Amino acid sequence: MKLLIIGCGSIGSRHAKNAQALGHSVVLCDPDPARGQYTDYKVALEKEHIDAAIVASPSNLHVEAAQYLAEKGIPICMEKPLATSLTGLAELVRTVKEKNVVTMMAQSYRWHEGLLALKKFLEEGTLGSPKRVVCVAKEYLPDWHPNQDYRLEYAAQKKMGGGALFTSMSHTLDVIEWLFGGVVEIAGSKQRSGTLDMDADDTADVAGQTARGVTFTAHNDYFTKQPSNTIRVECEQGVAEIDLRGNTLNGEPYAFDANKRYLDELAYFVTLVERGGADPALDIAHGAHLVELMCDNRIKDLTV
Repeated sequence: MKLLIIGCGSIGSRHAKNAQALGHSVVLCDPDPARGQYTDYKVALEKEHIDAAIVASPSNLHVEAAQYLAEKGIPICMEKPLATSLTGLAELVRTVKEKNVVTMMAQSYRWHEGLLALKKFLEEGTLGSPKRVVCVAKEYLPDWHPNQDYRLEYAAQKKMGGGALFTSMSHTLDVIEWLFGGVVEIAGSKQRSGTLDMDADDTADVAGQTARGVTFTAHNDYFTKQPSNTIRVECEQGVAEIDLRGNTLNGEPYAFDANKRYLDELAYFVTLVERGGADPALDIAHGAHLVELMCDNRIKDLTV
């Protein structure tokens, strides 16, 4: 299969390497000519026979590229978040449905070894039904790519769709829905602490409830120099907790390969394309739903 990679930064480059490792060929497209064969994905599509595309450009450019691909009937694997506003989402979802395009959101945590183990543990029912979930993810943005100026990261720039809410909370909300059911109530805020030199929010806090009656709170920030990433699940008969930094579940270590979830994710997308059918739990309509949650006016913007 020949895959078009749109956006060859950190995650785009990872997808390209993994595609080749899985035996596929890639066509690289990036505004920086040093990163790819093409600077315009429209030109690449004219000159190359493309079987599917991976959109890994900055979040604010996602919908435009996805709409163009969908109109041509090209299968799309889309990096999260699908967008940072509601503009164009309804049209994109409609086009995908009308053209019967295979789409998939790249929610890599669905293939994370620790989270799969947590999901299995909860489904076994040892502790009874989950009642409350607390998710806390703290990072230090300058450490993401130490050899680069963090202020140039898309995550630091509001105009590129960055910020803790859309860049990181989009993962958290997807995990909550995957494990505990669709979110039916939500509220919260996004803000800047002033610690970092960035105009996007470096802190996001949300709370709510899922369709299964599970209440949740979630926190993401980019200014903590001692990172942590935990999910605490309070059940009827006890507590389950996963440490995604320490790679432990209920205090016991689990095997972890930092690239495995990305390989498995890509392999799953290829399977969907070969099969000719999308997974409704992971398609672009689901991505649009997550954007709608993050754009809910009950999540207050305190960055100004």
